[in-house]
Amino acid sequence: MTKRIILFAVILVISLSAMAQGINGRVISYQGEAVRDANVVLQHSDSSFVDVAVTDEAGRFVFGVNLDAFRLVVHHLAYHSVQLKSCKANVGDIVLEPSDVVLGDLVISSERPLVKV
Repeated sequence: MTKRIILFAVILVISLSAMAQGINGRVISYQGEAVRDANVVLQHSDSSFVDVAVTDEAGRFVFGVNLDAFRLVVHHLAYHSVQLKSCKANVGDIVLEPSDVVLGDLVISSERPLVKV
């Protein structure tokens, strides 16, 4: 009898820990380096907002929710945005391609004051 209770408790703990993990993955560059501070937006499959996360130093993100089907949108200034549809809790590595955004020239101008006191 006690063996059944212990077995039931072990199975319960394992199943609860597996369900609590949520949706997770890693964002990397095309060179395999972790992309830090990328915004990862979690949406339902119909594009309605659920949650947002920011990648850490290792490029990892975690959402504390479980969805059957979902969409991830990854944004970063130095890379092209990526949209991904999935139904797996662990989406694995999301690879970003570099963006060719070129900022214009910066011109600083100043004038002398008209009146000195």
